[in-house]
Amino acid sequence: MTDETDPRTILIHIIESEPGLHFRALQRKTGMAVGQLEYHLYKLEKEDEIMIRKDGRYKRYFLIASSDNTKKILGYHLRNKISRNIIMLLLRKREMSIQALNERMKDREKLDEAIKVLLSDNILIRENDRLFLKNPDSVKEYIRKSRKSFLEELSDSLIDMLDEE
Repeated sequence: MTDETDPRTILIHIIESEPGLHFRALQRKTGMAVGQLEYHLYKLEKEDEIMIRKDGRYKRYFLIASSDNTKKILGYHLRNKISRNIIMLLLRKREMSIQALNERMKDREKLDEAIKVLLSDNILIRENDRLFLKNPDSVKEYIRKSRKSFLEELSDSLIDMLDEE
């Protein structure tokens, strides 16, 4: 039996329900002090309960024992600005050439890297010079179910940006 007030149990529940949250979002959701949160995340990582994936300047947290790895990976990509833009464009257009994406995005190097990772994570399919979402319906479903956490993520980003000024 698990203790629902145990900080690690709380963290596991939050990370399971919202994979890919970053440290500050976890801190806000739990109300834990920075040191306490760092300690429990460190312990969970050492116990192979969670994994950390770096996304630019953020560390994103995921459960290792998650039953649906695709959702976990999709959540990660939707929290990354460039990957999210690619996914959203492909949801609207159904398919795009790499050249058309290059024309819409500013940083070609980051775009190329994002496409490479999206392909290796089986989010995208490439046929010749055209890109498609592998499963657009599951992407739409994930976005619908995760809408609230994405709004929180946007507000967290805004707060972080304002804190830096």
